[in-house]
Amino acid sequence: GAAGAAAAAGSRRSGLNGSDAGPVTYEHYLKVLQHRVEVAPTWTIAGHGYVAHSSEVLPLNEEAPSVRFTFDMLPFTLEIKRAEETLYEFLTELCGIVGGVFTVAGLTVAIANRLGALAGPAHSHATPLPH
Repeated sequence: GAAGAAAAAGSRRSGLNGSDAGPVTYEHYLKVLQHRVEVAPTWTIAGHGYVAHSSEVLPLNEEAPSVRFTFDMLPFTLEIKRAEETLYEFLTELCGIVGGVFTVAGLTVAIANRLGALAGPAHSHATPLPH
């Protein structure tokens, strides 16, 4: 009957110090994600990725020990495409990075000079350049 099925589903295991922790419920969870990889414009590979997790829990109050399976198919698809960049786009990005580095360096030098001027000549250890 139901009691025999519950006893078969849950097992008895030892708790800490060898004490009887009682019947155990097993929970298994599976999450699936569909994905597509575009290797070339005419060649696409489709597949699925998944995450699986299992655990043992003690049933609540009067709940009979059991085995639970949860399956979750995610409602979206992960698409991986190869994107090629033109030489013009690459050079534009490179000029932006180099220009940004020079701008930050210039701002840093200007701030350092301003702070040095505020500190005054009494705290300056550099020798002034001749005019």
